[in-house]
Amino acid sequence: MQTNENIIDASPNKNFFIKTLVKDIHLIDAILDLIDNSIDSYIRNKLSDKKTISVTLSKDKFVIEDNCGGMSKESIANRVFRFGLPAKPGEGRTIGVYGIGLKRSIFKMGEEILIESDDNKNYCAIRIGKDWLEDEENWKLKFDIIKSTKGKPFTKITIKQLFQNVAGEMETTTFENELRDRIKQTYSIFIEDRVNIIVNEIPIEPYDFSFLDDGKNFVPFHKIYKFNGVEVEIYAGYNLDEPYGWFVFCNDRLVIRNDTSTNTGWGGPVGKIYHYAEDNVFLGLAFFRSDNPLSLPWQTTKENIQFDSPIYRKAQVEMRAITNSLVGVIRLTGRTVDPKTKETIGRAFFEDYPSTPQKDLLKESEEKVPAVKGEKVYERISKYPKVTTIQYTQEIEIVQKAKKKLGDPHMSNKSMGVKTFDYFVDMEEVEDE
Repeated sequence: MQTNENIIDASPNKNFFIKTLVKDIHLIDAILDLIDNSIDSYIRNKLSDKKTISVTLSKDKFVIEDNCGGMSKESIANRVFRFGLPAKPGEGRTIGVYGIGLKRSIFKMGEEILIESDDNKNYCAIRIGKDWLEDEENWKLKFDIIKSTKGKPFTKITIKQLFQNVAGEMETTTFENELRDRIKQTYSIFIEDRVNIIVNEIPIEPYDFSFLDDGKNFVPFHKIYKFNGVEVEIYAGYNLDEPYGWFVFCNDRLVIRNDTSTNTGWGGPVGKIYHYAEDNVFLGLAFFRSDNPLSLPWQTTKENIQFDSPIYRKAQVEMRAITNSLVGVIRLTGRTVDPKTKETIGRAFFEDYPSTPQKDLLKESEEKVPAVKGEKVYERISKYPKVTTIQYTQEIEIVQKAKKKLGDPHMSNKSMGVKTFDYFVDMEEVEDE
């Protein structure tokens, strides 16, 4: 090859480039990237009826197939396989961001790749094999087949010759269950009304993001505003079942899950709120949405937030204030005792109230500090006496003798403390004074 002494060759080494690209992404995240592509197809094709994304995995091959409208021949030729070509503004609220997801995912898994797509105009197929991956000079791909439509829009990716570590993971039940759980969390908002997602022929059910809501005492918090071209919507309230903590979404794709750290308002310079087990009644949802996904505050892996983003920092102030407000009520129930049961009222206090799914909530509480409406909840709590903790130390031998006298040598120290205190109060008629 003739060279020019004034020209520097800065082209990448293909093998090194691809290995670097896939090195730091977990296999599950790679699969989620391919699901992202299917959902983006749904969004770009402006579909309204519910579609299906099917994932099949085994030690021999991986397959993902959808009926979300397919990819055009022009898109495949000019965009799909371009590294680092970001999403175009105006395509809708897509969740593919940096133009590396599909490539990174397929090269992560194996050496024999077949991509088929039909957009109801053309059917196209592209094969990528070991020969292409090892050819350092050739960065171009060819269509294996281009012909008229088969009459059913779809996209299907089949990967064989899986790498040994990938095949080993895909054949385990543990991996499959973890994948199901991640899909359930990550795409719950989409599964509600836009796509069905199936893994090895079993449909994934979405998370139940519901809030206690009786329209009088408990009213979930809701606020929506725009900042730097991004729509921000926040919900918060109480939920007696899973999930709990803060969930943060970008264009309805989950980015942070079950968070009870300073990143979402638990602590920091304001409030000093830290997470305790009783706080698991709290549920908060923060949505960031934009037609330009590059403006959203998420990282390239879409598995965390850019915490120094001005858009996120503004929302974080709201989230911290909400956490302080709602957790304050939870903590109050944890310090209030029911005189009949001698137990703190805790979670039982919330069980009388009905729940409403997030998607069905009325928006009437917009920009109001929510959660507890009026003073009725506080009045109800105030009817219970407040409690404190008594602690003291005694010799083990005398404690064991006392437990036998009380009729149960195996009772806990806590139970013994309650019984001896009640005995003293009764004998000295303390409550009658």
